Amino acid sequence: MFPTVIVSLFACTGAFEVLDPQTPYEGRSLGERGADWWKWAWETPATSSAVLDETGDNCAVGQADDVFFLAGSFGGEARRSCTIPAETPVLVPIANIAWDNCGVPLADQLTDDEMADQIDAFLDGLTGLTLEIDGEVIGDSPSALAAHRVDITAFDYVVPEEDSVYAALGVTFSGPCDPSYAGGYYALVDFAPGDHEVAFTAANGDFALDIQYDLTVR
Repeated sequence: MFPTVIVSLFACTGAFEVLDPQTPYEGRSLGERGADWWKWAWETPATSSAVLDETGDNCAVGQADDVFFLAGSFGGEARRSCTIPAETPVLVPIANIAWDNCGVPLADQLTDDEMADQIDAFLDGLTGLTLEIDGEVIGDSPSALAAHRVDITAFDYVVPEEDSVYAALGVTFSGPCDPSYAGGYYALVDFAPGDHEVAFTAANGDFALDIQYDLTVR
């Protein structure tokens, strides 16, 4: 298990717009974007990982052209500064989780249904789930952000042989991982050029994250 780490909620101001979570963007659903996020997180080398970085220095590494991924964490606080391109929506991983059998001893491996159940159990148990943008509270509880909870989505990825996030987390595994499953709470946000602040939190038992971004959009 690797949590990170986020009526239809639709916030719109002159400075930012939270896109409708039920409407696919460029042909991909929010759940598929969440799976893309995990592929990006696992395949980026550890020394340039935006998820492991606490300052934002690595925020631009490995980004796609159509959506810019912000990073959560594998638990704990991070205060990051990041410059992102204008006219590119930003995916905020308010709280997300992926589950698979890669690097897991055979005796502890789960079926596909069991992995899906573990994801749902983690998301059902979230507390302290919040998203705030430019000082505006978009949601302050799982129920307030319910429209942003995505369906569990299958995906695959390849763990680098060296300098992997797996190794940084103490897991021995490299090569293809298929299938993996992802779920979570995400928001896709359009920002006007200028300076912005994004903050999101989540907690479940001993796991907690508290992330803040100072963004420059240009």
